[in-house]
Amino acid sequence: MSEHPDDSGVKFPRNLLAAQWWQAMQDFNHDGSRNIGADRGALARLRRASVVQAQTDEAVIQLYSSLWGEEFQPWNVDKTVRLALVLSHVRKNGEVDFGKALGGGVGEPGLKNLRFRQLLQARGNEEIVRQLRRAVAMLGNVAKVTSLASILLNFENDRARTRFAFYYFGALSQKKSA
Repeated sequence: MSEHPDDSGVKFPRNLLAAQWWQAMQDFNHDGSRNIGADRGALARLRRASVVQAQTDEAVIQLYSSLWGEEFQPWNVDKTVRLALVLSHVRKNGEVDFGKALGGGVGEPGLKNLRFRQLLQARGNEEIVRQLRRAVAMLGNVAKVTSLASILLNFENDRARTRFAFYYFGALSQKKSA
């Protein structure tokens, strides 16, 4: 399970920690008040950054520390970079699971079937980031951050990709039968 203990030993799912990081970077808080700690510069850098460029970005290093603590593992760096680069493109936190939204859970399909299959077959951080940035853009830069973070953190896991596909195709089949 993707969890990380805080100082008290309580475990928090990493997708929630990623959502907290994303929210802290935004101009506005959940309640609509201005976020004085927002880092628009970091978001702009990450939107333009490649995987290699993002590896040394301060915001990515902060996210890594939040998710994994002091333990350094190269595969965790890859996951963190992928997470930061894709989440930087999300402008608004959605309410629908990311897979359902892509499959049309909120209207027209956000991603056509063939493009979704290409996304599932993506390997390597550059390709995964490119495909998921495109998917987020197709949804108008609106995505449920916790759902997207779960996908990004577990993309190499076959079960996670299968669950992602079930949400996508489940939403797609509901749309066709409606």
